[in-house]
Amino acid sequence: MHNHIEVTDYRPAAQGSRIGFVDLVIKPLGLWINGCILHRHPASGATWVQVPAAVREDAAGKAVIGPDGRPAFRSIAGFPDKADRQRVTDEVVRQITAKWGAP
Repeated sequence: MHNHIEVTDYRPAAQGSRIGFVDLVIKPLGLWINGCILHRHPASGATWVQVPAAVREDAAGKAVIGPDGRPAFRSIAGFPDKADRQRVTDEVVRQITAKWGAP
């Protein structure tokens, strides 16, 4: 996994479960993904990477508001399963720790 993903930037920005923002390059594809979010669950300490999402829009182009009164989001990309997401997360945390210190 470490040969396929490169963390190019990390910006701490703690708020709720969010630890910070991460920019990645998927090297075999030359694909960069800016603005991923690294989260840590406050109770369990579990970490995960969330790829960017977009605000859902209705047919008129207005933001869809969820039951909590906040805009609803839709995934732009994702991981096939939790195990794949965890492998990516582990590598991202390893690289952040090596380059910038523990997130």
